[in-house]
Amino acid sequence: MDYNVVLTKDPETGWFTSEVPSLPGCVSQGKTKKEALNNIKDAIKGYLVSLKKHPEEKIIRKVVSKSQSYCAQYTTIIKQAGLNRDEFLKLL
Repeated sequence: MDYNVVLTKDPETGWFTSEVPSLPGCVSQGKTKKEALNNIKDAIKGYLVSLKKHPEEKIIRKVVSKSQSYCAQYTTIIKQAGLNRDEFLKLL
């Protein structure tokens, strides 16, 4: 089975994050695109093995994925405001 993978590059670290939208919470990273793609292949295999052994985790993974989505949205807003993580936490 084929899965779509979304690659994003962190502008601060230069690392690539790889994510599989159809598998909530299946995320990996790498220093290069190639490394990130190789790592996500391993993550997909592990994800599928885990779901076969623990099918109840599917619901938990959806909840975690939803919260990660909200975190990503807030991270974008913080960056657009020109703040880093420490500056943002001081405002809280």
